[in-house]
Amino acid sequence: MSEVLTFNTTTGLYTKPTSQPVSQDPWHHLPAAEWVQKQVDWANQSEPSGLGLIEPISKLKGDLVGVEIGVCLGATTEAFLKQIPNIKKIYAVDSYPTFVDWNGGDFNAERQQLMKEHAAKRLSPFDNKVDFIYESSTEFADLIRVVGENYFDFVFVDGDHSEEGSYRDFDNFYPLVKTGGIFAGHDIVLLGVEKALRKFLGDKFSKVVTVSNSAWYLIKE
Repeated sequence: MSEVLTFNTTTGLYTKPTSQPVSQDPWHHLPAAEWVQKQVDWANQSEPSGLGLIEPISKLKGDLVGVEIGVCLGATTEAFLKQIPNIKKIYAVDSYPTFVDWNGGDFNAERQQLMKEHAAKRLSPFDNKVDFIYESSTEFADLIRVVGENYFDFVFVDGDHSEEGSYRDFDNFYPLVKTGGIFAGHDIVLLGVEKALRKFLGDKFSKVVTVSNSAWYLIKE
């Protein structure tokens, strides 16, 4: 049985609760299928987390190969593929782990399985351009590292938002971005993400550009 963790958006940390948190999720009581449909409805009415990155990524030339860490319902992946026609391949990395979100939203195994199925269906029109990777970001980075560094034209990190998890993804994937490519992520407003990014980039943090919906990017030099 997977350990259930709680994510705190203020600290950007995952913790193991001593007791089940009181859920602020208005749909907490719903069966899995109805709960996931509420997430889908909300996502369809909201701006995809990486929408602000479409413009800088679109400026990259040639056939693009990218990776998204943290796919969830596939909304950002879909937006990238619809609006950036020269994407040749995007690796959609998400192990769909069980956890309790900051507001008590229970991403249990049944709900995550349905989220996974929805993303696969949503992105099915782009089958030839999407490779789903149902494993951890670290495992995938280790696999790509065998091929060599400077592999991706763009990377979008939107997975584990804890300070430790964010730093690990930055450290794993920054070397895999080509010179001149886009290194990007989401939720820079979270303390854990910002601290990890500042620590990882050092002086280069001043070159980070923020865009809509708390997304950010850096052009790798």
